[in-house]
Amino acid sequence: SEMCIRDRIIDVHNQLIMDYARRMKKVKKKAAISPHCVRAMDYVYDHLHERIEITEISEFVGVERSYLSKLFHKEVGQTISDYIMEKKLQTARNMLLYSDFSCTEISQYLAFASGSYFAKCFKTKYGSTPNSYRRINYRKHWKEAKS
Repeated sequence: SEMCIRDRIIDVHNQLIMDYARRMKKVKKKAAISPHCVRAMDYVYDHLHERIEITEISEFVGVERSYLSKLFHKEVGQTISDYIMEKKLQTARNMLLYSDFSCTEISQYLAFASGSYFAKCFKTKYGSTPNSYRRINYRKHWKEAKS
């Protein structure tokens, strides 16, 4: 069943990537975001399941960390750290809505330091704990779509 979980995670991840690709097209059309920032955003997305260090992003992009931080904030409108957190939480939200992974599995998959830290961050952004968010919203929209 270990393999089954891996396959399911890959499946969810692929759906999220398609969704992300569509959104990124819109973002890139809407705003003139420099290649540096686009590469940084891509790096974040490809590494959501790891702890992401800003130093690693700047090395990947090939510019100084402080330069990238300033540029990113100016163009994207938030710090890189806030962007990383937002993307992790959006992914967690999608996984709560569309998958059967437990909050613990989601928290581990997205490399949060602990389950309680994940729950705290999630509640700050979405106004409820991951558990109650899922209870209220899980697949509700599927039933509506079918009826």
